[in-house]
Amino acid sequence: MRIYSVALCQIFQNNNRISQRPRHCRDNAAGEFILGGVEMVTRQHLANIAKIEAQRCFHGAVMQTEPNIHPIIEPFPKWNLNEADGMWCAAFVYYCCIKAGFIIPIRPKECKSCNLAGCGAWEEWAMADENIIYSHASKEEFLPEVGDIVLFDKVFIDAEHDHIGIVIENKSKSIVVAEGNINNVSGIIERNKDAHIRAYIRLPDNYVKQY
Repeated sequence: MRIYSVALCQIFQNNNRISQRPRHCRDNAAGEFILGGVEMVTRQHLANIAKIEAQRCFHGAVMQTEPNIHPIIEPFPKWNLNEADGMWCAAFVYYCCIKAGFIIPIRPKECKSCNLAGCGAWEEWAMADENIIYSHASKEEFLPEVGDIVLFDKVFIDAEHDHIGIVIENKSKSIVVAEGNINNVSGIIERNKDAHIRAYIRLPDNYVKQY
């Protein structure tokens, strides 16, 4: 496991907003398709957003500072900072998806156990929605791609789907993942392709979930 940026990161002084591009069709430097100055809603764009947001050093009650995860938990009105502290990895993934332009309610009808602030809800939704690809990590023919959402087992506690993140790079024996709540701090981490990886979720580009 290799940690690229977490815990010792500095809190950014700006909000790292992506600037608007010139109004014509092209691919930008990150490989995203641009139409009329607006990024298309793609998994590549999601990965780029996740990489930026993970490096903003979102954190709960750590480093002797006040938590700054308000934007991440804001979509979940029944949640407060104390309840979210140390429990916000799935909320971070949802935050990135919305920021990237995907249209997803906080609790799709397929979610039986909880809303998308819980890792298990992402699995329930992905397995039940025919427009989403859900692949168990044991399927060797499935190759993770940039922008896939990855579910983990037993990373921090002895439980299934206890953690979640967004793939920003796929390697032969590992994946590089943008995550929230790595010990209560956001960051980018390289994880081995081992038994801790439970499954991958692949949203279609321009996905819109009907409410």
